[in-house]
Amino acid sequence: MTTILVIEDTKDIREMMIMSLKMHDYDVISASNGSDGVYAAEEHQPDLIICDIMLPIFSGYEVFKRLHASNILPETPFIFATALDRREDIEYGRLMGADDYIVKPFAIADFIKTVQDVLTRREIVRSVDSSKDDTHIFVSYSHADSSQMRSLRDKLREANFIVWTDEQIEPGDEWELVLARMISKSTCVLCLLSENAAQSKWVGREIAYAEHSGTRILPVLVHGEERDSIPLRLINHQFIDMRTQYNTAFERLCAVLNQHLANSL
Repeated sequence: MTTILVIEDTKDIREMMIMSLKMHDYDVISASNGSDGVYAAEEHQPDLIICDIMLPIFSGYEVFKRLHASNILPETPFIFATALDRREDIEYGRLMGADDYIVKPFAIADFIKTVQDVLTRREIVRSVDSSKDDTHIFVSYSHADSSQMRSLRDKLREANFIVWTDEQIEPGDEWELVLARMISKSTCVLCLLSENAAQSKWVGREIAYAEHSGTRILPVLVHGEERDSIPLRLINHQFIDMRTQYNTAFERLCAVLNQHLANSL
């Protein structure tokens, strides 16, 4: 049975979440503050964590950081819950690397659908063959940065790299399954970072797919300030800065990619 940890300090909301999840045959454990939530996650190793942001003792952000440091994340999917009038929470949570968001107040049907979607995405990752095609690079990007992606993709192809993007997914294909397969079979995921990408749910999912399939991630900062463009889950990754001196940065990028490809042989 799938076990879900609910960390929520408001009793009525917590009990409503627990009841709704149990009605859909999930096993549920709960905590009413951030400290107990961290302990419960470490003790029970749940299959999913749903966490309020405004919590006693530790905030939801602190819970996320502590579980990330203890390696429970990103192995366990994580959903933030936030109030409707705090949209900045969603933006910051996305920058941190949460799998999804529940906005309060919410309809039970929407709540359960979000839970099911996150669990389904995780099962997709676990189901795909993660054997690598040693020369393939996948580019993750926000569609708002499509022009930067195509320019860099074409330049990499001219340099004889084999580059995949989501533009190669045919209409009618099972999008998430094909995407997970492409990332899992790639040697490296080239993640184009910007303020757009930091707020993109799809970029966050693609990073998670790469982490779970053991695919190397190479962040490339294409525009924006570092503090607003680099998700917490990539903060310790060395990144290529392509905001200035583009040709020099591109040469460095090619050198790093060649090293990754050579190490995979």
